[in-house]
Amino acid sequence: MPSSADIFAYLEPGYLQRRLDEIARGHAREHIEVGVTAAGIVQVARVAGGSGGEAPEVFPAGCIAKLLTSELLRQVESTGGVALDRPVSEYLSDETSNLRAVYSRIDLRHLLEHTHGLDDSTVTIAPRLPNGEIDAPRLVRQLVAAAPLFAPGKLYSYSNAGAWLIAAVLEKLSGTSWAALLQDRLLTPLGMRSASGIDPVHAPAAAHVCASRGEQLAVPVSGLLRFLQHVAICRPDAWPDEGCASPRGGTAGTTGEKAAVSAEGAAWMPAAAGATWPVRATWPETDAARQRGTTETGTQGEQRARGMEQAQAAGDRPDAARALACERPEVFGLPGWSPFERGIYLGWKSYGRNWFGHHSTWPGASVLVRIRPAHGTALVIASRDQPALLVAARLFGRFLPEFALLKLPQRLTADAIQSMDLGRHKGVYRTAAEAVRVSSASDQGLRMAVDRARRDPAERPETRFATPLQPAAGDVFLPEPGAPDRFPFVQFIERDGGSRRYLWNGRRVWRKRY
Repeated sequence: MPSSADIFAYLEPGYLQRRLDEIARGHAREHIEVGVTAAGIVQVARVAGGSGGEAPEVFPAGCIAKLLTSELLRQVESTGGVALDRPVSEYLSDETSNLRAVYSRIDLRHLLEHTHGLDDSTVTIAPRLPNGEIDAPRLVRQLVAAAPLFAPGKLYSYSNAGAWLIAAVLEKLSGTSWAALLQDRLLTPLGMRSASGIDPVHAPAAAHVCASRGEQLAVPVSGLLRFLQHVAICRPDAWPDEGCASPRGGTAGTTGEKAAVSAEGAAWMPAAAGATWPVRATWPETDAARQRGTTETGTQGEQRARGMEQAQAAGDRPDAARALACERPEVFGLPGWSPFERGIYLGWKSYGRNWFGHHSTWPGASVLVRIRPAHGTALVIASRDQPALLVAARLFGRFLPEFALLKLPQRLTADAIQSMDLGRHKGVYRTAAEAVRVSSASDQGLRMAVDRARRDPAERPETRFATPLQPAAGDVFLPEPGAPDRFPFVQFIERDGGSRRYLWNGRRVWRKRY
């Protein structure tokens, strides 16, 4: 059966470009860039039909910015500057002391994993101070103004609040803006351009780079690939790994292979992007940090040869094998069922088979990133025309079956639906900004209508859209084709013996109010 090990076929010279040309054939205006790296080998391919050239360009980062925020926090955590299981209120206590009791149960890990329960549906942008830093007191007041969706750690609801609050914590610790930290600690060491070439450190207009949605932030595929490889190999034993031996059982896999991948990847990384960055809790400004540069050490062939020698040496040492077979952390499982995501780990979504990453959709472009730390593998797909997920499935589906598995379940037959109790799902599910009304439908299903929330109880809500919900396998309900893509499917979640009920679309949660 094909597996992620078959990604090495794409590292053969010219193979990735040939495959990309095949799937883009006939699309004259297509603009796609793809990067693949594993075992110290890097391949980048692009098609740029109708663009007037083949030169690489930068793509809007979008919510890939959340992964950059996660990595900046991980750097501080690795130095002991923060503890992920401590309340966020401890790090913002001076600014938000009068609100501390409201959100004191939310810790940094909850923020990373979108399990904080805060309802940020009415907050469209993080409030800023004149110097570009996040106005933490105002942000917290806005977030706690709405009733929480659930108790911290109980459910998962994808939002911007976590990244905004983490950025506020980082700014408090460092005394500088998140944009400056991003430039100094990630973009410059990894040779990544930002804000379409504008340096956020020196350009006030770019100081409002969003730590969650990535406004004003654009990155090249090659630079994003370097970031992914850095994350994948920096601490490979810290990632959940389905093939790693643990007290709960499971197969250990080939530890020699893991040692080889780790060693080869470490040889490939630029010197300034290694795991020994001199990062301290207060992150002082240092000229040395800026002057280390981004030049890779040696040619790709020399790096690969050196990595192979290190891998062989590591594979021959029993202690190295034992270290790589350590117990791994677990992925935080999402409630219900999702055909696209299996859980989340420190801000990185899990897609099963040890793949982690994210997917960003921005007006005019989409970007998909994946890493497999157990194998030191990373993928980037950026597209101006086709959705990046579709490109990934067409490009890698032959050898990576995990992309081909991203399918919605089949709709149930009328006979199967007759035996279901659909009435218990009827009601209104709310956030502060939105109401989702679920009612009966005449065609043996449900009907979902999404309304703007009413600020005045007497105000008539304005309906955004309405669509039938047809039951499908796995307790999933599918909207009719053409419904907004933020509702690819719907599930109903029950907690506390059914006293608490939620509607879930694989990302966001709406709580049943009546």
